[in-house]
Amino acid sequence: MASARNLCQHSDINGNQCTSNDYILCPHCQLQLCLKHLNYHQELLRSELYDLCHDIDCVRLDLDSLIFDSNNHREHLFKQLDEWYQLQINL
Repeated sequence: MASARNLCQHSDINGNQCTSNDYILCPHCQLQLCLKHLNYHQELLRSELYDLCHDIDCVRLDLDSLIFDSNNHREHLFKQLDEWYQLQINL
């Protein structure tokens, strides 16, 4: 009795399906993949993760540049108010 051969479900850009036996289910795309294409999918995910981490770092830097020290800002405003007050008194 011959057992059914399960093939890797990875297809390339042209739609050609891999002819290797499947090895494992990819947790990301839920396809049955051979070892070669499982590694390929992992590299793609690493690349996407790197890009996302870079984007997060850029957003964090942007946010950090927008946040200011409220106490320091408050002191500066009070100083300006005092200077204005002194100018008004001396008029």
